[in-house]
Amino acid sequence: MLSLVLVLATCLAGPPLVVGLAAAGVPWQITSALVASTGIVVLWRTVLQARAIGYQRLYWPAVIAVVTVLGASTVATVRLSHFMLDHTRADLSVLPNRAFFRAHSCLSSYTEAARLASTGANVFDIAQYSDPQRPGENQPRFIGPFEVDLYQYPPAFLILPRTAVAAGLGFLTTRQAWFAIQSIVLMAAMVVLARWIGGASGLLVLLLVPIVWVSPTTRLTLQIGNFQITAFALSILALIAFDRGRPGRGGFLLGFPAVSKIYPGILGISLLVERRWGAVAWTAAWSLVFTAAAWLAIGSTPFVDFTRYQLPRIESGAAFFWIENAAAAPINYGIHGLVIKLRFLGLPWTGQDAASRAASLYAVILVLLAFASAWRLNALAGGMESERLRLRRAQVWLGLLSLASFRSPFVPDAYALVGTLWLLTLVAAEGHWRAPGRAALAVAAALSMIVLDGGPISVPVPGWIMAATLALQVAAITFNIAIVLTPGRAPLAGRVLRAPAQPPAPVPAPAL
Repeated sequence: MLSLVLVLATCLAGPPLVVGLAAAGVPWQITSALVASTGIVVLWRTVLQARAIGYQRLYWPAVIAVVTVLGASTVATVRLSHFMLDHTRADLSVLPNRAFFRAHSCLSSYTEAARLASTGANVFDIAQYSDPQRPGENQPRFIGPFEVDLYQYPPAFLILPRTAVAAGLGFLTTRQAWFAIQSIVLMAAMVVLARWIGGASGLLVLLLVPIVWVSPTTRLTLQIGNFQITAFALSILALIAFDRGRPGRGGFLLGFPAVSKIYPGILGISLLVERRWGAVAWTAAWSLVFTAAAWLAIGSTPFVDFTRYQLPRIESGAAFFWIENAAAAPINYGIHGLVIKLRFLGLPWTGQDAASRAASLYAVILVLLAFASAWRLNALAGGMESERLRLRRAQVWLGLLSLASFRSPFVPDAYALVGTLWLLTLVAAEGHWRAPGRAALAVAAALSMIVLDGGPISVPVPGWIMAATLALQVAAITFNIAIVLTPGRAPLAGRVLRAPAQPPAPVPAPAL
C-alpha cells in the first residue's frame, strides 16, 4: 500500500506542490522535473510489486484500469496546475469553454474580506465588493481577470486569509499557495482514511482515489479555491485522530472547519453519543481559540455584523439573492434549491418562506439522523471486525458531512456532490457488489460529476432540466441518508482482491 500511496501523492499532489513552491519563489522547471522523474520511478516499482504479489487473475485488467484513470487524472491535474501557475492560461482551466469559471474565484472573497475587515467595513455588505467606477448597480470589482466574489462565511474563518494579507502576499501568489495547500490536505485525508480503514477495503479505497480526483467537481473546487473540500478533508482527519487517541490534534483539525463552515459541527453529535468527552472538550477549546484569534486579528466588527446583519439574511436566503432566479435553481443542491425547483415545476406552497421553513425542519431531522447513526454504530461495534467497522464509520462520517452541507441556502453543483462521490468510493470498497450493483455505482459516480453551473442553462429553463436536477438532488440526499442509517454489509473487499489460493501443503506419509 505504501508504494501506491507514493504513486498517488506524486502524480496527483505533485503538480499542485510545484505551484505552491513557485509561490515561494522556487523555479517550477526544477520541481517539475523532480516530480515527473519521481512519479515514473515509483509507478514502475509499484507495478512490479503488484505483479510479484500474485494477483494473476486480476493483474492486467487492474493495471490497465488503474493506470488509465491515474493517467487521465494526472494529465488533468497538470493542466489545472499550469493554469494556477499562469493565470493567463485560462484555456487550461477546468471547463475552459465556460467564461464563468475562467473568471470565478471564491478565494477572492476570502482575501478581500480579510483586507476590508481591518478598515471596519461590513464585510458582508455587497456594496464592498462592487466597483464604484462602473455604471449600474452592484457591478463587481476585478483583481486582474478574476471577479471578486461575495464573502458569506462566519468571521472566524478570516483568520486564515488574514495571515496571507498580513504577510503581504498578493492575490495571485495567495491563489497559487492556496491551491497547493488544498490539494495536499485533500490527498492527505484520502490517503490517511484508506490506510486507517486498512485491509483489502482500504486498498480498494486507495485505488479509487483517482476517480474522485479526476472528477470535474473536485478539480473545479480546487481551481476556484472554495473551502468546502478542505472542510471535508480536515473533518475526516480530525475523526481519525480522535479514533487514534489524539484528541488535541483532532480538536485542532475539527475546531477550525466547525467555526468556519458550521456544518462540520454535526460530527460533534456523534462524539457526544460515543461519550468521547475529551474529543468534545478539545474541539470546543480549539474553536474558542480560533474565534479569539480571529477577534484579535480582525476586530469585533465582523462578528457583530455577522450576528445582526448576515445571519438573518442567510436564514431567509437574502444573502444569496440570486437563488430565486430560475437559472440558479437547477444548480442549487441546498434545501432552499429543492423547494425552489418544486416552485418552478408548478407546485403550490413553495414560496420563499416555505423554503426557509423547509431548511429549518431539515436541520432538526439532520440532528436526529446524527443521533440515530451514532447509536447504530455503537451497537455494531461489538459484532464487527475492525476493518469493516472502520469502513462503516467512515461512510457515516462522509454521509453526515454531505447531508449537513446541503443545509446551506446555496450549494452549487460545482462542488455540492464531491463528498457524495467520495462516499461512493467507500461504498464500492465493500466489495460485495455484483455486476448490476457495480454498474449502478458507476452511473451514480458519473452523475455526481455533472456541472451545469456556468453552462447550458437558458431562461426560461426547460421543465425537463428542472425535473432532472430535482431527481438527482433527491437521489443524492436519499443515498446519503441510506448510507448513514443502513448497517454495513459483508463480505468485504477481500473476496474481490483475494490472491489465488496456494496449493495445500502435502500430507506426510505415515511412518511404517
